[in-house]
Amino acid sequence: MILIGNKELKQDDFKNEKELQKYFENNLEQILGFKFICTEFTVGNFRVDSLAFDAESKSFKIIEYKNVKNHSLVDQGYTYLKLLLERKADFVLQYNTITKSALTINDIDWSQSRIIFVSPTFTPYQLNATDFKNIPVDLIKVTKYENNIIDIDFIKKTSNVKIEEFGIENEQREVSKEIKVYTEEDHLNKVSEGTQKLYELIKSKILELDDIDIDVKKVYDNGTEALKGISFAIEDGEFAFLVGPSGSGKSTIIKLLTGEIVPTSGRVMVNGFSMGRISDRQIPYMRRTIGVIFQDFRLIMNKTVWDNLSLAMRAVGASPKEIKNRIPYVLELVGLKGKEQNYPDQLSGGEQQRVAIARALVNNPSTIVADEPTGNLDPNRSLEIMTLLERINALGTTVVVVTHERGLVNHFDKRVITINDGIVAGDGMGQYEVAR
Repeated sequence: MILIGNKELKQDDFKNEKELQKYFENNLEQILGFKFICTEFTVGNFRVDSLAFDAESKSFKIIEYKNVKNHSLVDQGYTYLKLLLERKADFVLQYNTITKSALTINDIDWSQSRIIFVSPTFTPYQLNATDFKNIPVDLIKVTKYENNIIDIDFIKKTSNVKIEEFGIENEQREVSKEIKVYTEEDHLNKVSEGTQKLYELIKSKILELDDIDIDVKKVYDNGTEALKGISFAIEDGEFAFLVGPSGSGKSTIIKLLTGEIVPTSGRVMVNGFSMGRISDRQIPYMRRTIGVIFQDFRLIMNKTVWDNLSLAMRAVGASPKEIKNRIPYVLELVGLKGKEQNYPDQLSGGEQQRVAIARALVNNPSTIVADEPTGNLDPNRSLEIMTLLERINALGTTVVVVTHERGLVNHFDKRVITINDGIVAGDGMGQYEVAR
């Protein structure tokens, strides 16, 4: 109840979640002290209502608005927190694009990440489910009165507790345990201890998956034994060169990673997808996770730069709004701002390759595979392109570069996997060693 003088104000209702969201975004800095970044931010298959940044703690805050009661705040909170920690590069890039900044992943204190739910009301179940200090969910009750007077009530605020203290490590290995304890308590009491341990083990194994995991043989129909039994894994966020002489098996590996061919035996795992068993329905989702850069660019010459990128986005089902927001962002990232309406033949070779890189990035992939990306460029342009890929990797994207350019590989202190005669002949940091 609010009194002005002797008059008691009548409580009013927000028309819908959008009205609530608009009010909160317009007053975010005054209410919470956070910088408003953007609204309706799309990451992968998720859309965040509001994205904010806390300059004091150097951390991102996801804000969700609920004008209805049938939501599990714990489940949704952990889902968004997991999204934020797994797609760090997307959040940093969005911040940099909006604010014209140059932050890196290491500049952010990810332990202070928070999910904030804003609503005119919370059910007793929601309040009880979140009433634990080790749940990284904040609750803000917003009550609207006549004459547009708003009352803000901080029901739950986790302050500066680090998310590690919530039992969430960098890989979020205990998420499933926390969700089960606090959202399915009645059900949990009916589940055996062995079932709980098995569930947690399966969950942790899923979260530990590398971006790329290969253990495979490949024999073509004509009898050519392209891969005689290779095995290696590339971790999330890693930069690796794949090198070797012509005919060593590099191209076959690329085709396996992109699903163009399937292995004769063994397995090829890319971002959790089994490339030998992937269904037609899963292919669009897989393609969102991996971007491919080709030596010959493979641009559509009678289409503008914008159209080349929008075609790649439409192929995986992106909406017009996603296309409109994403293309300017990636073109600025690769240094092609203002080139949207140019045709490929109006660009230099280096610029065309940058368009190819933008096309590979445009669907928010977690992994970039570059197949001889500098093969048609002079040494100076080659160094520029490789430096750009290194920058993209620094923002959190896994990068695999297939090349035969020894000098270029030796210029960068990265992991080098050497393929020769269908086997892994070397795997280490630093130098491109000629296979013997």
